[in-house]
Amino acid sequence: MAQHFWQASDYTIGNAPAAFGWSVQAGTSTVSEIQDIGGGELAWVESRSSDGSRYYQFDAPGATLNDCQLYAVLSAETSLDEWLGGWYGDDPTDGYRAVADGGANTTVIQEFTSGSFDIELASTTGRLLDFAALGDKFELVFTRSGSDISLDLYDVVGDFAAGNPPSVTVTATDSSKSSKPIGLAQFWAGQTNVYKVGVGTGADSAPTAPTGPTLTVTQTELTPGGTISGSYSNYATVPTTLTVSDGTNTITIPTPTISDNGDGTGTFSGTMPGLPTSGTANLVLFGDVTVELT
Repeated sequence: MAQHFWQASDYTIGNAPAAFGWSVQAGTSTVSEIQDIGGGELAWVESRSSDGSRYYQFDAPGATLNDCQLYAVLSAETSLDEWLGGWYGDDPTDGYRAVADGGANTTVIQEFTSGSFDIELASTTGRLLDFAALGDKFELVFTRSGSDISLDLYDVVGDFAAGNPPSVTVTATDSSKSSKPIGLAQFWAGQTNVYKVGVGTGADSAPTAPTGPTLTVTQTELTPGGTISGSYSNYATVPTTLTVSDGTNTITIPTPTISDNGDGTGTFSGTMPGLPTSGTANLVLFGDVTVELT
């Protein structure tokens, strides 16, 4: 349905999470901002001086779905006992968390009920910090697809995009929670560095790099006076202008209908100019054409 991507290097030092589409659901932090963590590399730094839980909700429109996926590049900077993972919930008392338990050497998926995360849906032996030392970057992929929930951890950045197997994986099946926002989870004291986050909704996977706008035209052949329609995704703003060009001439479709979903996706439709019944016609298009929606 839509893809969203964020990376710390696109922002300036001192930015807080609210500046780039995140909000905090629970807990406190001594530091929560973009910092230079050394050598000019920027990261969103979350530092905690005391134990507790903290959840980060991604607020992009359309990110509250049953089918969604979150990709992140992280590092644990100060403590091997941190719990890091994915979060699916709209408040700290209702949702799933899938986390690597630093102290217990397990990776678990849990459901919150009766005042605590007391239902363990699945667990596996192993945690990413068995493979990644303090300060080492790793990849986290948290997926909710229908009733399937999974967390995959990769000790080599790039393995997820390359299709390589994860270092640690855990899966569960449960459908009691639905229509929640997806996000990140951090537990206990320590500093977490967040470098990149991608979110995919619907049938779209989470992107691992910046995504550009895409346009799909329904018709395989455009005719004078006929309909032109289709869909778009990954648009930063609502488009307003629809043009068709054959490389020599360009036609602007008058008053196209744009139906935007509020999450960078939508549909469009319009009518190609008709041919006159007599006389001449300007800007007649021939051959292959390019359609642009801006």
